[in-house]
Amino acid sequence: MDVLARLGLVPEGASKQARAEALAIARAPVPVGLRAIHGSWIEDALADLPERARAAVAAGGGGPVDVWLARWATARLPSMIVEPELAARVAGHRAFALVDRIPTAPLPALVEWLAGLGRLAGDELDRVRQGARVLAPRLSPLAALQLAVRLPRPVGLVVHRELAAHRGDADAPPWSALLA
Repeated sequence: MDVLARLGLVPEGASKQARAEALAIARAPVPVGLRAIHGSWIEDALADLPERARAAVAAGGGGPVDVWLARWATARLPSMIVEPELAARVAGHRAFALVDRIPTAPLPALVEWLAGLGRLAGDELDRVRQGARVLAPRLSPLAALQLAVRLPRPVGLVVHRELAAHRGDADAPPWSALLA
């Protein structure tokens, strides 16, 4: 049995290149695309750790102890890799143009996108919260966490709670209804 496939890092029968990429990501001292994560999440991860951990994260590892410290500090942060399946489902539709760019989209664009999906009266945070509810049944756990960590931590925590709470909504309309 393929160990990488069992761990969910690659699909069964993946190419040598896909396997090599998965191994490189798994061996990285810090998550791929760490700079795409809002600084408030990184600061929170480093808050109770020794100064050497901060230096190890900033350097992207180093010696074995620094690699261990960097991995320890960033263990709860996701790799910021675009999920091809999600991007393919919504490709080409203006309302969901940012789905495949969650890891790299500018922060104001993400907030505006979520607020636009919310379309409720109220302040921007209420619309962002409602936008997260709309997206929740359609995002994988990885994409949901990526979206949350792109936002400042207080807002990201609200968004992540909404995404987690509404992930299994059976009454949610399909992508095709949202893209109409």
